[in-house]
Amino acid sequence: MTSSGWNRKLLFDFIELYESHPCLWHMDKEAMFYNKAVKKLAYMELVDLIKNDFPTADIKFVKAKIKNIRNSFRREYNKVENSRRIPDGIPMYSTKLW
Repeated sequence: MTSSGWNRKLLFDFIELYESHPCLWHMDKEAMFYNKAVKKLAYMELVDLIKNDFPTADIKFVKAKIKNIRNSFRREYNKVENSRRIPDGIPMYSTKLW
């Protein structure tokens, strides 16, 4: 087992698996957002996905990674949107992350 860190493929797989569990992100009673047992199982699937690259990963680690991904997305999104608000309408900033 090696700790290779986050690579593009692992990150995309992580995000895809996260999206496949609406109970983690969709605040709807049908999506089981308020069911702690279902959410714990979904988090454990995410932990299992990254366990090879991060042997000490746990639910707390996964929640922190999700928060970091959301914050990065929000930051980049706001930069792009704010650059579009200039008077001539030509965006001055384009994201370099994706």
